[in-house]
Amino acid sequence: MSEDNQADDLKEFDRKQKEKQGEVSEAVFEEIIEEEIEEDEEDDVFEDDFEDMEESDQVKSPQEEMEELTHFPDLEDNGDRFVQFAEDTKAPEEEPEIVNLAEIAPEPKEPTPEPKEPTPEPEEEEEEIEVVVPDMSDQDVLSKNLSGRLFNYFDSFGYDSAKRLNLHLFPSDEETHSGQVLLHSAGNLLLFHNVQTDEKTVLRSPAGSIGSVCIHPSKKFFAVGGKGDKPEILIYSYPEMEVVYVLRGGAEKGFSHVEFNHDGSLLASVSSTPDYLLTLWNWKTQSIVLRSKAYSLDVFQASFSPDIDGQLTSCGIGHIRFWNMAETFTGLKLQGALGRFGRTSVSDIDAFVQLPDGKVISGCEWGNLLVWDGGLIKVEITRKGGKSCHDGSIKQMFILEGELLTIGVDGAICVWDIDTIDQADTTETSMTFELDPMNCLKVPDAAFSSMIMSSEDDSVWFAQDQNGAIWELDLSFSHTTKPPKILDQFHGGNVVDMCAHPTACIYVSTGDRQVRIIDIPSSSALAAMKFPVKGTSVCWPNDTTIVVGFEDGTVRNLSYGKMKSNHSLLLRQAIRPHGKTVNSIHSSPNGKLIGSSSDDGTVFIFSLKDNTMEAVGFVSLGSMIKDFTWVNDSVLLCWSKTGAIFQVTLPEISSIDTSVSFSISNVNIVGYQFQSCKGKRARARAKAKFDDKLAKLKKSCDEKLKAAQKKAADMGDQVKDDEIKNIYEPVNSMEFEELEEYFFVPETVGEVIWAKPADEEGYVLCQMAGYDHGLVYKCKLSEFEEMPEPVDPEDAFMLDEDFHVTSWSEGKNRIYAGSLDGKVRIYQTEKEHYSEADLENGFESHHTIAMHDCQLGSLSKIILTSDQKWMISAGLDGNVFAYGVTPVDEIELRPPVEIALDDLPVGDEVKGSYSLEEAKQKSEYDRRVKEANLLKIKKRKQIESLIEKFDKLKDKNAQLPEACQLLKKDFEINQKLTAEAEQALADKLDLIQRQNQWDLAKAKLRYEKVFKRFRGDIMEDPITLHAIQSSDSVKSYELRSLPEELKEALERSVTAEKNVRENSSRGNSRGGGRGNIEETQSMSSAKISETAIDELPADASRAQRKAEEKKARKEKRKREWEELMKQKPDDNRINPKDEEEIRIAKKTLGYFHLKTSKDYIVPDHLRSNTNQKKRQIALLSQEIFRRKETFNKKVRAGRDEKIAIRKDLLKLCEKVKELEAILPEEEHKIPPAIPEIRPEETNEHKFQLPNRASANKFSSPSDTGLGRARSAQALAQSIGVSSKTQLIDRSGRGSGEAKALTEFEQAELTRKIVISRFERDQALEKAAKRISNFDKDVRTLYVFKARLDEDLVLAELRLDTLHQELILLKDFEKRENAILERVEKKEAEIDEASARASQVKARLDSKRKEVEKLAAKEKDCLSDFQRLIGENNKFENYLTKVYKKKIKRATQSNNDGSGSDSDSDSDDDDEDYSDEDSDAEPFDDTVCPANCDQEQFDKTILLRAHRCAIEDDHQDAKKASESLRKEHDALSKKIKLFNNQLKSSMEDLDAFQQEKQGKLNELWVVVPLEMSQILIEQDFEKFPVKQGLVVPSEKMNRLSTRIEELMGEKENEKLKYRKAKQQHVHLVKGNKDIVNQVKALDEKCNQAMMLKFGRIVDIDSLAMVTVPRAVEEGQRVNQQNEINLAREELEMDKKILALREELAVHVKENTDRIAQITMMKGEDYKLKFDLDIATSDTRPQHLDEQRIRDEAYRRETREIIQEQENEINLLKDEIIRLTRKGGHLLPHPSYAADHAGDH
Repeated sequence: MSEDNQADDLKEFDRKQKEKQGEVSEAVFEEIIEEEIEEDEEDDVFEDDFEDMEESDQVKSPQEEMEELTHFPDLEDNGDRFVQFAEDTKAPEEEPEIVNLAEIAPEPKEPTPEPKEPTPEPEEEEEEIEVVVPDMSDQDVLSKNLSGRLFNYFDSFGYDSAKRLNLHLFPSDEETHSGQVLLHSAGNLLLFHNVQTDEKTVLRSPAGSIGSVCIHPSKKFFAVGGKGDKPEILIYSYPEMEVVYVLRGGAEKGFSHVEFNHDGSLLASVSSTPDYLLTLWNWKTQSIVLRSKAYSLDVFQASFSPDIDGQLTSCGIGHIRFWNMAETFTGLKLQGALGRFGRTSVSDIDAFVQLPDGKVISGCEWGNLLVWDGGLIKVEITRKGGKSCHDGSIKQMFILEGELLTIGVDGAICVWDIDTIDQADTTETSMTFELDPMNCLKVPDAAFSSMIMSSEDDSVWFAQDQNGAIWELDLSFSHTTKPPKILDQFHGGNVVDMCAHPTACIYVSTGDRQVRIIDIPSSSALAAMKFPVKGTSVCWPNDTTIVVGFEDGTVRNLSYGKMKSNHSLLLRQAIRPHGKTVNSIHSSPNGKLIGSSSDDGTVFIFSLKDNTMEAVGFVSLGSMIKDFTWVNDSVLLCWSKTGAIFQVTLPEISSIDTSVSFSISNVNIVGYQFQSCKGKRARARAKAKFDDKLAKLKKSCDEKLKAAQKKAADMGDQVKDDEIKNIYEPVNSMEFEELEEYFFVPETVGEVIWAKPADEEGYVLCQMAGYDHGLVYKCKLSEFEEMPEPVDPEDAFMLDEDFHVTSWSEGKNRIYAGSLDGKVRIYQTEKEHYSEADLENGFESHHTIAMHDCQLGSLSKIILTSDQKWMISAGLDGNVFAYGVTPVDEIELRPPVEIALDDLPVGDEVKGSYSLEEAKQKSEYDRRVKEANLLKIKKRKQIESLIEKFDKLKDKNAQLPEACQLLKKDFEINQKLTAEAEQALADKLDLIQRQNQWDLAKAKLRYEKVFKRFRGDIMEDPITLHAIQSSDSVKSYELRSLPEELKEALERSVTAEKNVRENSSRGNSRGGGRGNIEETQSMSSAKISETAIDELPADASRAQRKAEEKKARKEKRKREWEELMKQKPDDNRINPKDEEEIRIAKKTLGYFHLKTSKDYIVPDHLRSNTNQKKRQIALLSQEIFRRKETFNKKVRAGRDEKIAIRKDLLKLCEKVKELEAILPEEEHKIPPAIPEIRPEETNEHKFQLPNRASANKFSSPSDTGLGRARSAQALAQSIGVSSKTQLIDRSGRGSGEAKALTEFEQAELTRKIVISRFERDQALEKAAKRISNFDKDVRTLYVFKARLDEDLVLAELRLDTLHQELILLKDFEKRENAILERVEKKEAEIDEASARASQVKARLDSKRKEVEKLAAKEKDCLSDFQRLIGENNKFENYLTKVYKKKIKRATQSNNDGSGSDSDSDSDDDDEDYSDEDSDAEPFDDTVCPANCDQEQFDKTILLRAHRCAIEDDHQDAKKASESLRKEHDALSKKIKLFNNQLKSSMEDLDAFQQEKQGKLNELWVVVPLEMSQILIEQDFEKFPVKQGLVVPSEKMNRLSTRIEELMGEKENEKLKYRKAKQQHVHLVKGNKDIVNQVKALDEKCNQAMMLKFGRIVDIDSLAMVTVPRAVEEGQRVNQQNEINLAREELEMDKKILALREELAVHVKENTDRIAQITMMKGEDYKLKFDLDIATSDTRPQHLDEQRIRDEAYRRETREIIQEQENEINLLKDEIIRLTRKGGHLLPHPSYAADHAGDH
C-alpha cells in the first residue's frame, strides 16, 4: 500500500473513530500539545485514570478462566496447495496442561490498592496462572443450516507494506538446520518465509487482526498485539509457535506497537485510538507493571533505553516523549516529559535511537536528524550546503559499532558518525550542524520503512519497502558489494480492482502504479508492468487483452502473451477519454464493447476489434459514476458516489456520429436518486411487530371476554363493565414507543455499493454504504431532466445490519460479499438466481471468515475465476488472499489463448493533457478558425482589387482637365458612411486602448517592479573601452547607488562633525575670554600697586618711598607665591597634563597587550558601537563609490575621445581624398583605420525602456556617434569609395591622356602638390599621434584599474568585516545601551550632587567667613568698650554690668509669637545676670549713677545694643553654618555612594567591553599577503595561516629595536628616580631646617620687638619710620659685600667639585690599569707553566691526548653554539607565536624530553 493511500485510509479511519468516540479534531492540535505539556509538569501521573481503568477492566475469576480454557485444535489437510489451519479441528481428549507462570493470584474484578511494601509470598501454597487462549470461533463462522464449509484459505498474494515495522527475522537454527525466517503479518495471519528454502508457513492469530509484532531478544518468543474490541497480546514460543502467555487489558481497540526491553524481562505496548495508553508488562506473570497515557494522538513507537534502566522514549504525531520509571511516595510511577521543539517546526517523528548518555537522536518529516538533550533540541543535523539528510521522513534508525544507520522513505540508507553527531553543537546564528554521511546506498523507486539485519552476515539486511517489496541489501560498502535484490514483490498500497482471466485460473490486479498478473494454483507472479500514475480499474475482456484505467483519466490497452518464452505485458494503446479518475471498466456480454466510468460524470464507450480499441462516444450523467454493469449489449446500469442510479440505453453503434463530438445524443436515460429511509423502515418494522403483538393480545382478551360472558350467561347474569375493563387492561395499556432513530435522516447519502435490475421491469435492487447499510433496496427508475429527484425506495429487505457490505459479487447459487471490517462471506442460495421473495426471507445460509485488517482492511473487490473454484479478495490494507471454493457445478475450462508479443508494435503513450472529447473539440475549433482565416483572406483580396480599381479611377480623374475632374467629395458616395467608419475606427481604437489599459498598467507596474528589484540601485552600467591599435582594453565598474540607510548615516555624521566644530569654536572663544579676564585681573593688581607708589605725595621722604617699594615687592612676592601655589598639583588629583603625556606615550610607545589576552582592557577611543560601525561602513562605502565614480568618469571621457577620434578620422579621410587628388599615385598614403565603436562601449542605456520620442531621437546612430559602427560597405559608401576594403577610392585615375601644362601651370601645380603633401602629412601625423596617445591612455587606465581593483578588493574585504562586526554589535547593542544608560544616569546624579555640594560648600564657606567676621566684630566692640571706660575708672564694674546685661530686643517679624519668644529669652538671660549679685541692691541700668559721665554711660548703652545685635547675628550664622555642614556631609556621603555605584557600573562596562571584544576577535579577517612577506622556517603546508597573527615586518623591527631602547630608558629612568629621590630627601631635610630657622627668626623678631617696643607691632607700619642715612648706607655696603662673598664661595665650590671629579676619573683609570696588569701577570704565569710542561713532555702519547682534548673542546664548543642557535630559534618562534592571535607557548624541548616518560 502506498503512503498516500495509507494516509488517506488513516485519516478516514480517524474520522470514523472520532465520530464514534467524540475525539478532538486536528484543528486543536496545538491545544493538545499545550495540554500535554501542562500534564507533564504535574506530579500526579495519571494515577486516577489508571485506577479508573483498572476498575473498568473486566477480569474473570479463575473458575471462569478454567471453564473458557481452549486448546489448539489439530490441523487438517485441505490439499496440496492448502495450508493447515487450527480452526476446524477438535479439542484433544486429555485435560489441558496448566502452565505455572508465577506465584501470584489472577487479577480480581475489583481493583486492589497497591501495597507500599511487597508482601512476602506464601511458602506453603503456590497458585498457578492459567493461560486462556482467545477463542477463534468468531473468525470462521458457519451458519447452522450449512452442512459443510463453502471456502477455505489458500494463499496470500499481498503485503501490508504500509504497516510500521512489518518485517521481522528469526535466525537460522543449527539443530534443525533451518535457515533464516522472515515474519510479517497480513490481516489476521502471520506469514513465515524461509529465506534459504523459500518455504512459507501461515499461522492464524487467535487475537484477530494483528496490530503489531515484535521478537524477544532471545529469539525464543515473539509477541503479537491484536486489534478489535478489548484485544489481547499473545506471547508465542518459537519455533513451536504455541501461545504461552496472554496479556489482557492493555487497549480498547488495538495495539499500535509492542516491544521488549533489552534483557527481555519487560514488554512495552502502545494502544491506538481512543485510549493511547503506554503499558509496561511483566509478561511472564501476565501482569501490568506500570501504565500511563502516552499522548492524545497516534503514538508510533515506544522503546526502552538499551543502556539506562527505567528510561523509555515514545514518538508519534507531532511529538516525542521521554519517560522515566521513578520512585514516588506512592510507589513506582511512569513519568513522561514532552520534547519541546522550540524554534524548530513541530514534526511527526517516526524513528529515534537512544544514546548511552541519555541523549536521543530522532528523525523528522523533512528528513533531518534532531539531537535531543534534556527534553530540548540541542542541534539539528543537515548535510553540507543546508541539504536534508533524507528527501522525506526517516522511518527507522540503528546504532551499530559507533555508526548510525538511518532509513528513509526516499529509498536511501545512510551511515553517519555517531561521535560527530553526539559532539555537534549549535552556533549563535544557526541551530543546525552540517555533516555528510560516511556511506550512503540509494535504491531507485524504493521507499524503505524498516530493516532487519541478517543473523548470518552483518552486512546483509532485509528491508521493508512501502512500494510493496521485500529487499535483500548488501551494506558492506566495498568494491564487492552486491546489488540490491528483491525477495518478494507485491502491490504497494491499496488493491482497488481485480479481474479474472476469461478461461484460466489467473487474475490481474491494480491499485498502485503496477499491473500484476498472478497464477493462483502455482502462487506465482506471471507478469508485471509499472506506469507513471496509479491504476484504479482493470478489465480482462478476452484472453490477450487487458484494459486498465488510471487516476489521471487515461485508459491503456495492454496485450498479454509471451515474449522470449516469458509471460509479459505490452502496451498497445493509451487513450485519455476522461478528465478525472477512471473508476471502473467493464466489457459487454458479447465482448465487442468496453465501457469506462469516471469522476467526471461520463461513461465512455469503446469498440474492441482485433485487440484494438476505437472510441465510440460518451454519455454524460452529471454525477461521479462509481461503477456500472452491462445489462445487455446495449443497456448499462450505472451508479454514482452520491446515491444516484442511471439506466442508459445506447443507440445502434453505427448510427453514432463522432465527427464533431464524441457525445452520444440519441440515448435514453432513466434514473433514480436515493433518499434515506432506514429510520422509517425501522419504525415500520417495529410498528408491524407492535401491531402483531397487539392483535394477538386483543384476540386473547376477546376469548377471555367470551368465556366470561358464557360463564355469566350460565349463571343468568351479565359481565360487568369493570370486569370487561380489567380483561382489556393489557390491550389498553400497550402504547407504541416513538424513538429518535425512527426520524433520523443523514445529511449526506452514502455511496451505492452495487445495483442490478429487479425482476420487475423499471426497478432496480441496490445496497448503500454509510448509515443506510444492511438493507437491500428496491428502487423505481424514472425519466428526469437534469438530475433525478430524491425519492424513498419502493421497498427494502433486511440482509444483515452487522455485516457492512463494501464489495458484492453474484454467481450461480452463491453471493460473494466483503465487509468494512475485513470479513469475507459467501451466501448460499437455493435457487440459481435469488428473487425478491428470497430477499424477503433473508439469506440464512452463509460462511464467514475474518481475513483482512478489521480497521483498515475494508474489502475493495471480490472476484471468482471462470471455473468458480477460486475466489480472491482484495482489501485497502494491501492484502490479497486466495481461497479455494467448493464449486456448485464442475466447469471444464478451455486452454487459454496465448500470443507472441515479440513482433507486436509498442503503442504510444498519451501526449498532452487533453481528453478525447477535449481534443475533438479543439480540433473542431481549429478547423473553424482555419475556415474563418481562409474567408478573411478571400475578402481581403476582394477589397484589394476594389481598392486597385478605385486608384485607377482616381488616376484617370487626375488626367482629365481641371474643369472635368471630379472633386474629392464626389468620390464619397455617402459622407455619413465615411463619418461612421471614421467614428467606428476611433471608437475601436479607444476600445482597444481601454481594453489594454489594465494590461498596459500591469505591464508597466511589472516592469517597474522588476527594474526596481534588479536595476533599481544601478546608476551606471559598465562599459569596456578598447584601444584603437593595440589589444588593450579597460572596463569600468558597475556603479550602484548607496542605500538610503548609508546616506542617512553620512548625513548624521556630517551634521555631528559640524556641531563639534561649532562647539569647539565657541569653547575657544569662551576660553579666550576667561584667559583675558585672568590677565586683566593680574594686570589690574599690578597697576594698583604701581599706582599706590605713584600716588605718594611729592614731599614724601626717601625712606617712605623705599618702604612703599618694599611693600610693593612683598605684594608682588605674595602674588607670585599664590600663583605658584595655584600651580602646585594636588596629591589627590591627577594632573590632566600628566594624563595627556601618558596617553601620548601609550599611543606612541605602543600598548602591546594582545586583544585576545585576558588582561586586555579596551581603551575608550577603541571601543566600538553600532553607530560608529555604521559611520565607518557609510564612509567606506562612500569612498568606494567615489573612487569607482571617478574611474568611470575617466573611462567615459576616454570613450568620448574615441568617438571624437572616429569623427575626425572620417573627416580626415575626406580631407585626404581631396588633398591626394593632385598628388601622384605613388605618393598616396593610407590613412589610419577607422576605429570601430563596439556595442560594449555604448551600453549605458541598454536596460532603459525608451519611449517613442527617445526612440526617434536615438534611432540614427550616426547622429549621436554612440550607436553601433556601420559596416565597412556602408562606411565606404558614405565617403564615396567603391571598394569596401579601402577608404580612398583609387579607381578612375590614370584614364585618359594627360593634357600638356604650361610652365606657370606646372609651377602652380607643384606648389599645390607641396602644400597638399605637407597638409596631408601634418594631418596624418597628428591623427597617428592622437591615436597613439589614446592607446597610451587606455594602457594607463588598465594599469590604474589593476591597482584600483586591489584597493577596492581590500576595501570590500574591510567592508565585509565591518558588516560582520555590525551584526555582532547589534546583538550586544541592547545590553550596552542598558549599561551606558546606567553609567550616564549615575554620572548625571554625581554631577547633580556635586553641583549641589559645591553650592552648599560655597554657602558654608560664606557662612564661616561671616561667623569669623562677626567674632571679630565682637572683639572690636569689646575693644571699643575698653577704650571707652579707660584704665582706673571707678565705675568700671557698673559700666561692665550695664554693657554685659542682656536686653530685650524687638525682632522684626510678622509673627507676634516670635517676638514674645525673644522677650522671654531675654528675661531668662536677665535672670542669669541678676543671679550674680542677688544680695546687692536692685540694679537699674536706665539711670546714670552720680558722678558718672553721662556721655560715657550713653555710649555704653549704645555699645551694649550693638553687642547684642552682633551676638544674635553670630548665633544665627552658627546655626546656618551647622545646617549647611550637615547638608554638605549628607551630599558627600551621597556622592561617595554614587561613585561606588558608578565604579561598579564602569566595571560592568569594562567586562562587557572585554566580552564584546572577545566576540569581535572571533571574526575572521582576510589579510592578503605575498609569499615574500611571510617568513617561514618550516613547510608552508604546516604553517597555520588561518590561525596566524599578521604583523608587518617594520613593526617587528621596530619592536626589536624598541626593546633595546626600553632597556636603556629603563636604566635612565631608574637613575633619574634615584637622583630625584635623593634630591627629595635633601629638600625635605632642607625644608625642615628652613622651617626651624623661620620659627627661630620669628621668635627672635618677636623678642626684639618686645624689648624695643614693649609689644609686637606691625612690621609694615615700621617701614614708614625714618631710618638714618648712614645706617642705610652701611646696610647697603654690607649687603653688597655679602653678595660678592657668596659669589666667590660659589665659584670655589665649583672648582673643588671639578677637581674631585677629575681625581675620581684618574683613580678609576689607575685601578683599571692595575687590574689589567694583575690579570696579564696571571695569564703570563699560566702560559709559562703550560709551556714548561709541554716542552718537558714530548711523548707522542701525550700529543695524542692533547689533540683528543682539543677535539673534545672544539666539539663541546660546537654543541654549545648549536644549543645557543636552537634557543635563539625557539625564542624567535615564541616571539612570533606570542604576537599572533590565539598564540600559545609550547614546552621547551628539554622539558618535553625530560617528561616524555611521565605519560
